[in-house]
Amino acid sequence: MKEPHSPPAAPEGFVIVTSYWTAREIAPTIDPTYIISLGEPGSNYSIPTGKALRQHLRLDMHDIDNQWAPVPPPYVAPAAKHVQQIIDAALTWDRSAIVLIHCVAGVSRSGAAGLVFLAARNPGREREIALRLRQEGPWLNPNPSIVGLGDDLLGLQGALRRALDAMGEPTARGVGGPVTVPTTI
Repeated sequence: MKEPHSPPAAPEGFVIVTSYWTAREIAPTIDPTYIISLGEPGSNYSIPTGKALRQHLRLDMHDIDNQWAPVPPPYVAPAAKHVQQIIDAALTWDRSAIVLIHCVAGVSRSGAAGLVFLAARNPGREREIALRLRQEGPWLNPNPSIVGLGDDLLGLQGALRRALDAMGEPTARGVGGPVTVPTTI
């Protein structure tokens, strides 16, 4: 009796967390399907794109860890509406696609967005995701407000906050290269 033949697995995509400058440099080569840009309000990030691009999500916020306290104008703190858009993008994402997530330095906002994005797609794997991000990006220092909002919106009851704590402090300083993480952790 012949073994049933299963269809070939779809190629696995990945998430890249990086700085604006590196995103500009690598985007033409990797041709991402999704781009998530986190920048200061009013900034106009221009990322070269290719044929694969389906969505470019632009989130305007300052890199503030306000723990939900009001911030004075003209500053814009991370808010639930920003983080919900990251989650919505993750939940509609084709796992075979390339996602490019960047902020200015590729350290705080993009690190947090990457953590939330991957947590939305890998329930129960929050700690593993955080540790993988730390391993691949020792300079990452994810914004706690973005991570906390993600934890609340995903109903994780502190699991994402604990995963952030498990990452510990950055073991390197400055801006590193792109952090590439597979879609499944």
